[in-house]
Amino acid sequence: MGTSPGVVVANEFSRSEDGGYGEYAVDYSDREEAVTRPWEQAYASYFFYMENPRKSTGLFTRDKDSLQEEDKTILKQIFDTAERNGSPLYRPIISFDNEWLEQNGLYSKENGWLDEKTLKIIVREAVEKGIKKEELTNAVWTAAFHFNTDNIHCHVSCVEPIPTRSVIQTGEYAGEYRGKFKLSTLYVMKGSVANAILMQQPENLKINDIIRNKIIDGYKQNPLYQNREFLEQFISVYELLPENKRNWNYGMNTLSYLRSDIDDLSKAYIDKYHKEEFKELQHLLQDADQNYRRAYGDSKLKSFYSDGKINDLYKRLGNQILKSMKEYDKIVKEDRFAKATETHKGLTQNRRPAKEDYYKNKYKDKSGKWHTKKSSERLKYKSKTKFHSNSSLHEFGKLADSLLQAMETEYINVHNQFEHEIMVMRADLHIDDELSPDN
Repeated sequence: MGTSPGVVVANEFSRSEDGGYGEYAVDYSDREEAVTRPWEQAYASYFFYMENPRKSTGLFTRDKDSLQEEDKTILKQIFDTAERNGSPLYRPIISFDNEWLEQNGLYSKENGWLDEKTLKIIVREAVEKGIKKEELTNAVWTAAFHFNTDNIHCHVSCVEPIPTRSVIQTGEYAGEYRGKFKLSTLYVMKGSVANAILMQQPENLKINDIIRNKIIDGYKQNPLYQNREFLEQFISVYELLPENKRNWNYGMNTLSYLRSDIDDLSKAYIDKYHKEEFKELQHLLQDADQNYRRAYGDSKLKSFYSDGKINDLYKRLGNQILKSMKEYDKIVKEDRFAKATETHKGLTQNRRPAKEDYYKNKYKDKSGKWHTKKSSERLKYKSKTKFHSNSSLHEFGKLADSLLQAMETEYINVHNQFEHEIMVMRADLHIDDELSPDN
């Protein structure tokens, strides 16, 4: 395997006083000797017979894969306008190691074939990211692949017809628009190209399949609160969660104190149910790190890709665990609600006869007013107790009335308290439904 970087991004620029923007962006970038593909040269006589093989040009833009002559004319006018308005001509160059392209299935050394369709998509994304980072809000660009050197490369030409960049205030170039791209911008563009190419590889697709389709989807079918082995650990984390369920998200700062405990749950789950898949994942990530080091040309590059994927796994699985804790919380509240309802039923069944007996001792007069029967009238039908004097009978009646009134008051208090608790529980359940991510 070669040691040179798989992809290199460099930046050049021209000042408006240099002139020739339209000629460079269109004529020079699209010149015959640079853009002719190797396979076109090999079959030149055949194409001559079939007329010009390049009826459309090698140039492509933000929204076109090829340009006709009229497109080129319009493009030259735009670049010349930018030149007159003082815009720099930004000229990023994206260069590839041919061996690296071949290893990733985008090039064939044998016949010179290049997967231009895929690479145009990749270059477009990288250029747009660079433009955004440089804050070129009015940018127009064109690009073309060149085959006239040892390494296939892509020339990009970019201007702002109406410049929006900051103006240099001092020095030799005072009054001109800044022309250099920042090094961080070039690194972003290089990373965009390398990642896009490597992410298409079967190994990287397998990595995503293990994380998303096997481990994460597996948890959805088997949440931890359904497993007695993990229930105690699950509940211990659940009980430490904040009251506000909007904060039950793995990435939120409000859960930083609990993140390691959630990770421990994730590790326990993986070790129990996905041990072999996780071993395969680690092996694939080691290979992927080697590919990324090759792409960046840095053998000492840290394992940022594998670290990022492992972090992504724990974040995704952590959020699934938190989602299952919301489900568990709802189950607990519904269970409490059901138990409270049963308690209320038992209470009303036990108390209702006493209340009905009480109202049996009421009567309406002719005007419709309710009255309580005299104590002596009630008791003579319900008790065989003999009273030695009217005063004893009167005192007993008063005591009975007081007892019945106390029973009625207690019943009303208990009933009201229960109704209040029911309303609170219903409100909690309604709030939980509104907070559910499925809504």
